[in-house]
Order: sequence, then structure tokens, then C-alpha cells
Amino acid sequence: MNNTPQPIMPIADTTNTDAIPSPWEDWFEASYQPFSIQACVEEQLLQNAVFVRLQPLLQQRLMQLLQAITEITLGENLLTVHGLTANPPAETLWEWEWMLSTNSSIQAWNVEHRQKDSPTDVLSFPTFGSEQLTPEADPMMLAFYEAQKQQGGSLGTIVVSWEYAQQAIAATSADDDTLINYVLERFCHGCLHLLGVHHETQAAYERVVVLQANALERVKQL
Repeated sequence: MNNTPQPIMPIADTTNTDAIPSPWEDWFEASYQPFSIQACVEEQLLQNAVFVRLQPLLQQRLMQLLQAITEITLGENLLTVHGLTANPPAETLWEWEWMLSTNSSIQAWNVEHRQKDSPTDVLSFPTFGSEQLTPEADPMMLAFYEAQKQQGGSLGTIVVSWEYAQQAIAATSADDDTLINYVLERFCHGCLHLLGVHHETQAAYERVVVLQANALERVKQL
């Protein structure tokens, strides 16, 4: 399996970024069969001294995280949760959009989509919802929905707040690795949600914790 990041085509933005006042910059792209990511960063973070200093290392770790999540996804058959194919057609990948934001932007999304007027660590916007369409649904809609699961394309968008991460670890650590690992864990958490792995029960939550820990440990080995 080739773990060298490869250029990919931009994916559709599954969130309404036009509703967020701050502009965004394309950051990097990478792929690791059958997944790809397009990462973008809020322009305001380019004035954040810590982010600017850690940018190269953070990009490297995020690309390693893509490989780690891919290996865990295939090893645990996580694509089957939504009935997604692990082998989309040639030249096609399952795509994630990863966005690194400020607190103000993620708060705006949190208000719009969750009616919670506060910043948060991570939000995910899945293409495929956790509830399956019922057999009574319109047959043409059901057929289209099921066909999309076999074709590759966008799995959705994950937004992580860099400012929230900085604030979360400030009281306990000023270590660069702690900050980066916090961000990696949040992106991993969002990816699991987009794959349909949730934590409504204690057992499900414990499984998510284990999967995240395994992904971060794998990143350390790459």
C-alpha cells in the first residue's frame, strides 16, 4: 500500500462556509487508498504564532493520521456501518474535508446546526446520516442513495477549532506534542462519526476511545 501523499481533486464543501465571515485557505491534500483528504485552514490562524510554528509538523502528523485511520477502518471493517464499499471504482476515493478553524467560526456553526451558542472542539457534517432510509422510502431515492455508497465521493466535513485546542491544554501542558495530539484525536473522532461510528452507549463510547487511541499510537509508529 502506497502511503505517499498524492494530489487529489478538491471535494465539495458539505457545510455552508458562505455563512461564516472568515475566509479559508487551501492547506494540503493527501490520499491513502481508499480515502483522501482536502485540508483547509481559516486565514485568521495564519496570524497565530503557535500555529505558524507548528504548521509543517501538524501537516505531517495529519497525513500520518490519514494512513492510521485507513488501516484501522479496513481492519475493523468500519465502512460496512453505512454499507460503503471499501473498493470504489478506479480513480475514485472516499473523500473527507478537514477544516481547522478559530473559535468564532466553529461557534457560528455550533449555533446554526446544534443551537449551542459556544465554541466546541470538533463538529462533523456527514454525507450519509446515521439513520438508514426505510424500505418505504421512495424507490428512486433509495436506489440513488444506495448507489452513492458504491461510487466513492465525499463522506463529509470535519471542523476542528485550533483555538479551542490551545485553550483546552493550556491549564495542563504547553507541550507541542500534547497540542498536536489533541487536534489529531479530534479529527479522528470526526472521521469515526462520518463513518457511522457513534457513542450513544457506554460500550460504544469505550470502543470509540480505543479506536482513537489505536490511531494515535499508529501515528507514533509511522
